[in-house]
Amino acid sequence: MPQLLKEKVADLRNERLDSDFFNRLLAPDPASLLLRWMTDPKKEKLVRSKAEWKAFCERCEADYKFSPDKDGELVAANLLAQRKGEWAKVWMRFTEAPQRYLGVVGLLERIEPPKQLELGSDSESWPKVNDKLEGEISDSLKTLGQLRPDQAAPRVKELEDKYGHQRNWVWKEIGRSQFAVALEHLNELARLVEKPLAAPSLDELGDLYTKTGWKVDALVLKALDCCKTVEHEEPIHSAVRALYLIWLDQSARNLQSLKKSNPAGMTPRLGAVEATEGRVIIFADGLRYDVAQLLVESLQSGEFDVSMDWDWVPFPAVTATAKPFVSPVAALLKGGDAADEFTTTIAASGQQLTHDRFKSLLDGNGIQLLDGLATDDPTGRGWTEAGTLDKRGHDVGWKLAKIVNDEVRDLAARVRRLIAAGWKEVLVVTDHGWLLMPGGFPKIELPKFLVDSRWGRCAAMKDTSKTDLPLVGWHWNPAVSIASPPGIGCFKAGKEYDHGGISLQELVVPRITVRPAAGAAEIAKIAGVKWVGLRCRVTIEGAVPGLKVDLRGRVAEAKSKVEGGKPKEVSEDGTVSLAVESPDDEGTGAHVVLLSNDEGTVLASQLTTIGGGA
Repeated sequence: MPQLLKEKVADLRNERLDSDFFNRLLAPDPASLLLRWMTDPKKEKLVRSKAEWKAFCERCEADYKFSPDKDGELVAANLLAQRKGEWAKVWMRFTEAPQRYLGVVGLLERIEPPKQLELGSDSESWPKVNDKLEGEISDSLKTLGQLRPDQAAPRVKELEDKYGHQRNWVWKEIGRSQFAVALEHLNELARLVEKPLAAPSLDELGDLYTKTGWKVDALVLKALDCCKTVEHEEPIHSAVRALYLIWLDQSARNLQSLKKSNPAGMTPRLGAVEATEGRVIIFADGLRYDVAQLLVESLQSGEFDVSMDWDWVPFPAVTATAKPFVSPVAALLKGGDAADEFTTTIAASGQQLTHDRFKSLLDGNGIQLLDGLATDDPTGRGWTEAGTLDKRGHDVGWKLAKIVNDEVRDLAARVRRLIAAGWKEVLVVTDHGWLLMPGGFPKIELPKFLVDSRWGRCAAMKDTSKTDLPLVGWHWNPAVSIASPPGIGCFKAGKEYDHGGISLQELVVPRITVRPAAGAAEIAKIAGVKWVGLRCRVTIEGAVPGLKVDLRGRVAEAKSKVEGGKPKEVSEDGTVSLAVESPDDEGTGAHVVLLSNDEGTVLASQLTTIGGGA
C-alpha cells in the first residue's frame, strides 16, 4: 500500500491499525471524495483501485449512512440538500468552491424541494428555489420602467428587503444570483438619487460631484456589470433608467444653468501639466472620475503615495480639444476654425496637430514618448498613453460597464511597471469623462445645414446660423460657437455612450499623482504559515487593506494555483485561510504568495509543504 509508506513510524506507534485506520488512509478527505464522485460518478469509480473504492464506500456507509453503489448519486443529492448530520460538512465543503463541483449543481437541479419548504435561509441548498426567487426579482425590475423615480426607489428598497439574503447563498459564486447582486447596487443607487446635484456656483458643484456625485455613476456601472446573459439585460436596464436618467438629466441642467449665468466660469482650475525630470505622464483617454477612483483604490496597498485632484476639462469634452491641453506641449498650440472639428494647430507652423507632429513636439522638447509597455530612461521626462476606455465605450455602449475593471487593472499594472523601472513620479491625466445610459439618450434635433460639424453631444455652429440651444465658445478659439444639447440630450439617435456636452460626468476630470512610498517594500510580509490537515492558515505582518494571498506551484504564475478559486483577501486581523482540495497534493511543495490588491504584483512569497510545516 503506497499510502502507508508515506506515514511516519512515530505516528504509527500510537495508531490502531484496524479497518477504520486504513479507510482513513485510503480516503483521507471523505467529503471531498464524495463531492468529486457526485460530480462524475463513473469516472471517479474507474480511476480508483478496488481497495480505494471499497474504502470510500465503507466510509460513506459509516459516516453518511449512504452507499454509492446501492443508492446512487440522486439519493446523495437529496441527502446533501437536506444537510443533516455529517452531510452538513459535505455541504460546507461544496460551498467553499462550487465551481469545482458543477456536476453536483446539475444533480441538485434534478431534485424537487419539499413542498412545505419555507423560502428562507434553509432553502439555500435547492437551486430551483433560488431560480424561482431570481425570476420574481426579474419580473419586478421590469415594471420599474413604468414608474417615476420617487415611485421606483421605495419599490427597490422593498425588493432588497425581501430578496437581499440570496447574496449569502452559494449560487452567487457561480453567477446564479445576478438579480439579487444587482439589487444591492440598485438599492444604494435609489438612496443617492433622491435629489439631483445642485450648488450655488460652478466650482462648488464640481466639488460636490467629486465628493459624492461620482458614487452614483459607480453604482450604475456595478449594476450593469451584473448583466451576464441577455436575460439579465431588460430587467436591470429598466431599473437603471428608472432611477438614474432623471437624476442625471437634472444634474446636467443645473450645471448648464450655472454656466449660462457665468459664461466665463467652468475653466480649468489646475496649473499646466509639466514634464519634469523623473516624472512620466500617462494619458488615459476617457478616464471618468468614478473609474479614476477605482484606479486610486487599486494602488493604495501601501506601496505608493497616491493623491488625486480634479479639474474642469476644456470645452468641448472631446479628445481633439482636451488631450492637447493636458499635454506638456500645450503652450505651443492654438485653435483653428469651426471646420477643423475641434482640432488644434501648431502655433509656429499653423499645421494641424497630428500624432506624428505631436510626437515631434515631444521629442523637440526633450520628452520621451514611451510606446507600448516601454519604460525608457526614468531619469528623464516622459509621456505615454494607456487604456482604451473611450474607444471601447463608442464601440460597445452600455457594455463598457462590463470591462471597466479590466481597464483599471491594466492601467494600474502600467503604473506599477513604470514605478518599478525607476520613475520617481507617475502623473495620470485624461481628456474627458462620458455619459452612459442603457437604451440611449433623449434625441435633440439640430439640422445639419446649421452646423460645420456635428457630434453626439456638441456641434460647431456656422457663423450665420441661429439656434435656441445653449452656445459655448471653443476653448482654443472662443470665436467658434459650439451648441450643446440640454440635459443629457444627444444630437444623434440611439447612442448609449457619448461625451462632448455640459455635464459633470463629462467635464470634471481627475489628475492623479503616484509616487513610491518610503519603505513600501517592508510594509507587509508573510509572518507565519500553519497547516491543519489540508487547510493552510497564513499570517501577514504589517497587512494593509486589500492585500491577497494565493497558493501556487510557481510564484509568478497565476495559473499554477494549487487550491483553486480566487486569491483570498487578508482579513483585518492579518490572517487568511486557504483550503487545498485534492488529497493527492499532500506532501508536495507549493508557494504561499502575497499579492497587491489588484493581484498584479507579488509582494512576498514563502515555500511550504502542503499538509506539513512551512
